[in-house]
Amino acid sequence: MLHTFWLKLSPYNLPAPLKTAPKLNYLYHPAPASDFCRPALRVTNDDLSRIMDTSDEWIRSRTGIGVRHAAVEETTRSMSVDAARQALEEAGIQPEELFKNAL
Repeated sequence: MLHTFWLKLSPYNLPAPLKTAPKLNYLYHPAPASDFCRPALRVTNDDLSRIMDTSDEWIRSRTGIGVRHAAVEETTRSMSVDAARQALEEAGIQPEELFKNAL
């Protein structure tokens, strides 16, 4: 499934040399794919019931949650980079190609 989202670039979030470009209002660049990354550690309600006085039924009936993922070694940055790499690979795009025709 191909997901498309738009990156909105304005003169306020571009590097200084580009802020003075003539007739630069907004640039829109379609991103042809998106992806996600989640932490590797998977914690189920049964896992929690082994270390706490609770049960899968109790947690699920109150929260609707059955499984969660916990970041131990991963950071927001590392997961963002992994998701971006996966999306670019899925789209068949090299990172250098993203904004080569933006200006």
